[in-house]
Amino acid sequence: GQQQQLEQEEQQQDRVVGLGQMDLSNQKIANMSLLISLSESERNDLLSLDLRNNLIRALDKAALDSLKVTTKELLFSYNQIELIPSQLIEQNAYQVIYLDHNCIVEVEANGIRGYSLQKLYLNHNRFERLRPDSINTPLLERLYLQNNRLREFRVNNRYLGTALEYLDLSQNEIEFLYSETFDSAQLTSLKEIKLYSNRIAVIGSDAFTGMDSLSRLDLQNNMIEEMHAYAFRSCKRNERAEQLCAC
Repeated sequence: GQQQQLEQEEQQQDRVVGLGQMDLSNQKIANMSLLISLSESERNDLLSLDLRNNLIRALDKAALDSLKVTTKELLFSYNQIELIPSQLIEQNAYQVIYLDHNCIVEVEANGIRGYSLQKLYLNHNRFERLRPDSINTPLLERLYLQNNRLREFRVNNRYLGTALEYLDLSQNEIEFLYSETFDSAQLTSLKEIKLYSNRIAVIGSDAFTGMDSLSRLDLQNNMIEEMHAYAFRSCKRNERAEQLCAC
């Protein structure tokens, strides 16, 4: 519907465009061995690798490791990927990774690690829980986790850095928000959080404390029964919840 169209338009805006794109989408590819067979010149020129809409069930570490540091964008949307093993994605040059619309149930410890990664799409998968140490990306600015099955969410800021500006957790099954949920004292750059269409009943003390940059919080279509008086304590630029909260 309209929401899906908006998501597609936003993803298209993030795309790396120009020379150096390899389009292997819609080819019924089941494994990634073909990447290893690329010539040296093909690897050196590769900026964007598009493997959307294929039949890939598992990502091949050897194939990913064969890519050069020039590769900035990986697109694996609309495959059948179920697991991101530990230390699978380690290339420091990646800026955008699309893993949305798969069947992923788990990202293991340090499964996605990179010091250049800015945008990560993990929406429309099958997560019930996301390990706090699964994503080690200190410069990540935008994280998309909508349309999963998340019952809880915990941030570990040793791995997910203070650069995060946008977090989409909408359309999950989250029931409670506590001070430990976001470790909010470290998320000083976070401007927008989407939490609509969850099952949130309780927002505890200090759930959003310290988020000085927060300007948009979408909590629509939840079942909120209790919001603690100190949920937004010390939010310097947002003294009252109703100034930023769509509930």
